[in-house]
Amino acid sequence: FNSPVVIAELFEASRIINTVYDGALKISATELDKLKTLMNDFVFEVFGLKDEDSSNTELNEVLDMVIDLRKEAKENKDYATSDKIRVGLQNIGIQLKDSKEGTTWSKN
Repeated sequence: FNSPVVIAELFEASRIINTVYDGALKISATELDKLKTLMNDFVFEVFGLKDEDSSNTELNEVLDMVIDLRKEAKENKDYATSDKIRVGLQNIGIQLKDSKEGTTWSKN
């Protein structure tokens, strides 16, 4: 499957969940449960990530993978996906900084 697109869509789903929690968007409890289940399935089952209690090593590895996927999208001139990944990371409190040496990240 196309990993950059999947990750971008997961960030979009995360944005929708946050919009619902903020009260700016109304969906049914059933729809919210389905969305949360979908996110959980992808994050924990498909990508194999662990719960927040796991060490930062996994977070570093995942973010390195996401940054590589974003770089690949930019190299393919898929700027929409690249931007979606950046915005999605910003929405969850992760700031990307691009430089000549590459991309680094930090938590906000």
